[in-house]
Amino acid sequence: MSKKIAVVVQRYGDEVNGGAEVHAKMLAEKLSLKYIVEILTTTSRDYVDWDNYYPVGHEVLNGITVRRFPVKHVSKRKYRRSRRAIFGQKKYRFLKAIGLFSLLEDKFQISRPTRLDVKRWLIAQGPYCPQILKYIKDNRDTYDVFIFFTYLYYPTALGMQLVGSKSIFIPTAHDEDILYTRAYEDIFSIPSFIMYNTVAEKKLVERIFKTRQANTDIAGVGIDLISDFADIKKVRSQFGIEGDFFVYIGRIDPVKGCTELLSFFQRYIQDRKDVTLVLVGKNFMKITSNDRIITTGFVDDHIKNALLKESIGLIVPSEYESLSLVALEAMSEGKIVIVNGKCEVLKNHIDHANSGFYYTDYASFRACLDQTILLPVNDQEEIGSRAQSYVKEHYRWPIILEKFDKAITLICRNFFL
Repeated sequence: MSKKIAVVVQRYGDEVNGGAEVHAKMLAEKLSLKYIVEILTTTSRDYVDWDNYYPVGHEVLNGITVRRFPVKHVSKRKYRRSRRAIFGQKKYRFLKAIGLFSLLEDKFQISRPTRLDVKRWLIAQGPYCPQILKYIKDNRDTYDVFIFFTYLYYPTALGMQLVGSKSIFIPTAHDEDILYTRAYEDIFSIPSFIMYNTVAEKKLVERIFKTRQANTDIAGVGIDLISDFADIKKVRSQFGIEGDFFVYIGRIDPVKGCTELLSFFQRYIQDRKDVTLVLVGKNFMKITSNDRIITTGFVDDHIKNALLKESIGLIVPSEYESLSLVALEAMSEGKIVIVNGKCEVLKNHIDHANSGFYYTDYASFRACLDQTILLPVNDQEEIGSRAQSYVKEHYRWPIILEKFDKAITLICRNFFL
């Protein structure tokens, strides 16, 4: 009889645009070819306000049962208060100024968040969905294995505590301040298995967390060749795109490095008037399109694919990535990829593939774009070929699914011993 797998993720659906969420969907659909897979998620589509967009209950999406639980909203005031408790409060500045902080900290650990502070933070961070925890607790024996996505969020941080011995953890961790706080100091010791996305992510976690699960592997996702493209002439006409363009694909959000990207590109086109930046994704920054910076909003995959294929190259400006599906998709299509070199994961993709470029400031950003634009066709093809070889070697589904098979088998064997 097929084993039953629960995939726990903060958001799920065709309309959901997010790296970890897309990763979860891709993995679930591949695992469902061998296992009985169900999704445990929230009714939210948007990660900013955790809206209750989808109806409560279950539906079948691409042959997989998706169980959705409602989100309770937490005020911004409570979020700010809990965040201050986790990161430290301004009141300690006075104690530092008069020289008492170190004495009190050594004796009483006054700045260390309490367990109540941690719980309040996880609730405020969200998505606050107590019913998903109740379902996991009540149905612990219904599933053979639970796969939890994203260390940051309430369903994983608290849900995994209920079924740690039956869980695979996909943390999607990157080097950000919150990872170093007490809220997550024990999370890597809870699961039975940790499946990292990259070597860089694994090294990061092992550097920060001395107590952690020893059963680990590195999987990521499989990248399939794109076959569904819209008519690029119609797409150009629809969005008013003329001439050569670079493309950004993802949430248009300061968290994703878009503020710096826009600043750099606006400086760049003051000197070079013959290139455009097309931003594909939900616009959280309320950017207005003009002749040289065009926003498309959230689009269907066949339109996104056509824009990627037609572009000079893809720009990934985020400092915080644990994998970057869009970068790997572009590389699999033989496109030039330009990334933020401050992100170790993205820089490693470029270095290991010996393909693409990375920048750390405006001068290097400009050099990356100039190099891409001026590359002879033969050089473009050579770089593209190396990128394709890298993805083919490291991000193929048969290899990845074999790793999950081994992890699932290990958990089931240990649990029933």
